Amino acid sequence: MEALARILIAYRIEQGLTQKALAERVGTSETAICRLESGQHKPSVQTLVKIGRALGQKLIIGFEDASRRGEGRAAGWLPYSGLAPAGANVR
Repeated sequence: MEALARILIAYRIEQGLTQKALAERVGTSETAICRLESGQHKPSVQTLVKIGRALGQKLIIGFEDASRRGEGRAAGWLPYSGLAPAGANVR
């Protein structure tokens, strides 16, 4: 969660947003953004999608190919559109 927190802080600061301004864009509280940025909260995928949209970023979720670990490459990374494949059990 620490890496995610650093990324969120960097994007927020890059856009000149306060935690309050980001919270307003996301539709959440300033306290919630503060907890995310301090690593005290594990956000849902839906929350991350909202934050990404508020920051003009696309959420990417994927799996690392274990056979390529250490090569600096990842396989199976797909943009998250908020839609699950048919038959998927996603909450």
